[in-house]
Amino acid sequence: MFALWSVVLLSAAMLLFAWAHAAHRRPVPPVWTRSETLVMLICVAITCGFGFGVGYLAAFLLNLRAQLGQIGLVEGAVIAGALALPGLGTDQEGAVIDGTLRGLYAFEHRTPEAGASAPVANLLGSGAIMKEVRAAAELLLAEGIAVTVWSVTSYKELRRDALEVERWNMLHPTKRQKKPYITKVLEKADGPIVAA
Repeated sequence: MFALWSVVLLSAAMLLFAWAHAAHRRPVPPVWTRSETLVMLICVAITCGFGFGVGYLAAFLLNLRAQLGQIGLVEGAVIAGALALPGLGTDQEGAVIDGTLRGLYAFEHRTPEAGASAPVANLLGSGAIMKEVRAAAELLLAEGIAVTVWSVTSYKELRRDALEVERWNMLHPTKRQKKPYITKVLEKADGPIVAA
């Protein structure tokens, strides 16, 4: 809604400015340009239109940023449906999108060819460091260690969720205690967890 109002107000202010400027520059200015009150009202309308239009545009952009949180461009494109997630079924894709919005999802799980009884390591990476995390996963695989790589889309969102759950648990000690999203996801993970 903010975007619509910003476009309407900015367009109206620009059209009013163009009309007033063109009318004022005629060889014989119209009668209304001689009235100081009318000229002042038009100037106020133009100024308010631009001011409110820019304000609504800023509110729209801040609202959009708050909704998306601190997710990356790839994750945002996946959510928007612009990028397909290759090799994922619909249930897995839903889990990835949910995890992307909540701050953490399993990026890949790989086991060495030696067998299923290999020890497991969990590597958490975010942004540009994911390339190095995947390289570390390759080294661990070469040593016979199974690896689960987790993509952290927002440490900030994970922290916010954990603090919110902690506060709820503190305010409701007699009710069933909630668990933060990161705890729910990683409590099923075997082996050590290393965050990069």
